[in-house]
Amino acid sequence: MRSVQTGNSVTTGSVGRKANAEAVFDAPAGTRFASVRWSGKVRRVDCRYALQMWAEVPNAAPVPILNVRSNEGCPKRGRAQAKDVSARELGVNGATRIVQRVTCVPARGKTSCSSRNSNFVRTDRLELLIEDVAPPTVAIDAGTALGRAEWVAGAHQHLDYVATDNAGVDRVTAAIAGAVAGWQTRPCRPADNGVFDDLQPCVDGAGQIDVDTTRTSDGTHELVVHAQDVAGNVATSQAVAARVDNTAPERIDVAVTGESGWRNHSDVELSWTNRVETDRAPIVAAVYKLCPAAGGECRTGEQTGVAMSRLGLSVPSPGQWTASVWLRDAAGNQNSGASSVPVSFGYDPERPKLEFEPASPADPTLVAVRMSDAISGIADGAIEIGGLVMTAATLPPCNGPGQPALVETDGWQ
Repeated sequence: MRSVQTGNSVTTGSVGRKANAEAVFDAPAGTRFASVRWSGKVRRVDCRYALQMWAEVPNAAPVPILNVRSNEGCPKRGRAQAKDVSARELGVNGATRIVQRVTCVPARGKTSCSSRNSNFVRTDRLELLIEDVAPPTVAIDAGTALGRAEWVAGAHQHLDYVATDNAGVDRVTAAIAGAVAGWQTRPCRPADNGVFDDLQPCVDGAGQIDVDTTRTSDGTHELVVHAQDVAGNVATSQAVAARVDNTAPERIDVAVTGESGWRNHSDVELSWTNRVETDRAPIVAAVYKLCPAAGGECRTGEQTGVAMSRLGLSVPSPGQWTASVWLRDAAGNQNSGASSVPVSFGYDPERPKLEFEPASPADPTLVAVRMSDAISGIADGAIEIGGLVMTAATLPPCNGPGQPALVETDGWQ
């Protein structure tokens, strides 16, 4: 028979005063017994045995489940007392231990109990309703950017945590600035009318929550995780900082540093002034778009740096170009639609071409030079004779590429 039986071994001898056989059922850590349902059997031939079962309640009197006192209500000599008990149910007032015991308690003047017959308490079925009164433990893990208090953005930021509980964790919730921003429901075995038949029906340990930061205003806020076990006990993690920024940097005004027009080298520096913002993700990158002014394929790229306010470009080929810039912050926000108004500049590495005009028989003192430039055009020109600039021509502003210009000096002797 499958049972838990406490009693004496049947021998021809005896057992001494206070000798006992005991079985103990302890509530799991952090729990207590709400009620007990017991069925079994008690039997004694020697009235000196006490047959007992009770529930121990912290800081309160024990709750008796079964109490056959020694030396009271004794059977007739040579006869056995026996009783089958079925389905005895009672509340046990938050007990944490159930004790089943048979004890030799001789009457005054006696020192032992007989062991020639069987005296016992037998438990055939014991059902214990357990209340979980201990909250879980939960902590935020620094495995993701949100948990490390880095600047983040977007509706799907992962947050790692670790939650443990004696009965398992049922649900975990992330809250930013006091508002729910995400949650995870943990796997649990099903309950029958709210009662589980397993001491740990839900799993515990590490997990991850998908957090929606768009529910929160931009800035630094308090982030906590709440863990709830299957009994409804709730614990809150230690708070960490959540830095949220879902707004892309504003448009900036970009200028060309130094030479603003044509240049004979390919390097160009662009500069701007960042807007002053407090408690927002700092600027960490500038994205640029470089395009031929005459049309064609544009090039994009980026340069990184904390709070950067300038970037350098290298023009890939001679000609006139335009460039625009937009910014990216530490949370990953950027908006190409907020790019700067394009600025223009030119790159011309080639010298102008010069050609003397043939001398005129009608005016032998006239010296003429024809100049042209295929890329940037001619801005001005002069004729130098014997180390002296004899004359400088006034030309139309920047004759266009391929448009020749004529410089003359007359009356030289």
